[in-house]
Amino acid sequence: MTIEELQVELLKTYEKIEPTFIEKALPFNMNVKWAALRMEIFFICGLCEYFSCEKVIESGTGLGFSALMFERYYRGTGINITTVDNCTRNRGMFDNTVDPIEFLIGDGHKLIPELIATNKDKKIGLEPESESSVEEMMGEFKK
Repeated sequence: MTIEELQVELLKTYEKIEPTFIEKALPFNMNVKWAALRMEIFFICGLCEYFSCEKVIESGTGLGFSALMFERYYRGTGINITTVDNCTRNRGMFDNTVDPIEFLIGDGHKLIPELIATNKDKKIGLEPESESSVEEMMGEFKK
C-alpha cells in the first residue's frame, strides 16, 4: 500500500467514526484551549479503528480528560483502556471503578513496557505523553 492509499483509507475511517465520536465522546464540557485534545483523541480513535486495536494505553493521565473521552467512545465495545501516571492527585474526577478504564499509578517508563509485554497478543493503541514517550514505547514493540 502506498502512502497515498493509506491516507485515503485513514480518511475513510475518520469519516466512518466521526458521527459516533461526536455522539459518544462529545459534547465535552472543556475550556476552548483543550480543543486540540479533542482532535488528538479523535485521531487516536481513528487509528485504533483502522488497525483494529483491542487495547489503548495512555501515558500521563493528567487531569483525566483524554481518559474520559476514551471511556465515552469505547464504552460497551470491549476495548480496554489503561492510563498510567506517577501522580495520584490528578485523578480527581475518577476512582478505580470507571469501566473500561484501568488506572495505574507509577512510573510509565516501567509500567508501559510491562503492559505491552503482558498484552503482546493484542493490537495496542498508544496515547503518549510526549515525543520521548513515543520513542520509548516504539522501542518496546521492537523487543
